[in-house]
Amino acid sequence: MTSSRLNSGMGGCASRTAMVLMLLLAGGCVQTVTPEAKQLLVASRGAYERGDDAAVVRDTTAFLADHAKTNLADVAYYLRGLSRLRGKDTPGAKEDLLAAAGCAQRKSVRLGARKALGDLAYDAGDMDWAETLFREALAEAEPTKKPTDEIRYRLGCVLQRKGRWADADEQFDRVSHVFAGTEVARRAERRLRCLAWTVQAGAFATHKLARADAARLRAKKLSVVTRPVPGAGKLQFVVQVGWHETHAAAVASLPTVRRIRPDAFVTPTR
Repeated sequence: MTSSRLNSGMGGCASRTAMVLMLLLAGGCVQTVTPEAKQLLVASRGAYERGDDAAVVRDTTAFLADHAKTNLADVAYYLRGLSRLRGKDTPGAKEDLLAAAGCAQRKSVRLGARKALGDLAYDAGDMDWAETLFREALAEAEPTKKPTDEIRYRLGCVLQRKGRWADADEQFDRVSHVFAGTEVARRAERRLRCLAWTVQAGAFATHKLARADAARLRAKKLSVVTRPVPGAGKLQFVVQVGWHETHAAAVASLPTVRRIRPDAFVTPTR
């Protein structure tokens, strides 16, 4: 999820974690955990929702010091992993999320941990591991409920990176159909029917502005096209430089464009 992509799934993780903890603490299934230790997890949940990651790490670490073998350890690892992820401690987050996924007795924790690990794998460029993790998360998810929309969208992005465009379209189509009208569905629709990679150098409200920008880039001897792209209730016109069969080739061309447009980025195209 870059950090922005990761953070996009964290709000849903917080609400799922809250639900898990409420069910556990009310359900009488934590006999091996002391009341004081349970209170640490309650405090950790509240700290996570407030954005106090230092408190989450402190309290979950205290819990795990004496309760790492209990049936609430997965929740503690999960909370600590999410907080470390949000705090950009990627190695620590990965370690905790792997522990949560490995020992989880609860479906919601397994799902959330695998999704977060899939985001980490995607950002690290490990598309094989990312695909495995997102498919495992899908196996735990409810087909018509969040975060299935985000997981399918991310899986589609992975498949595009691997050059499996038709397989990616299957995931994006499902998101568009099942979660119609949502922001995730709109993002999926923008990636549908793509067949290659390009570098986006700009986006404009009118075709006239896009054509003028494209002309300036062509003056720099770049191969440029303008395309209409639907957005949230409006049409934008994007300026794209180059057409590449692989993501790696598009990334290799990016520095040339960024010398002119520092905020240019690689994106799939039709």
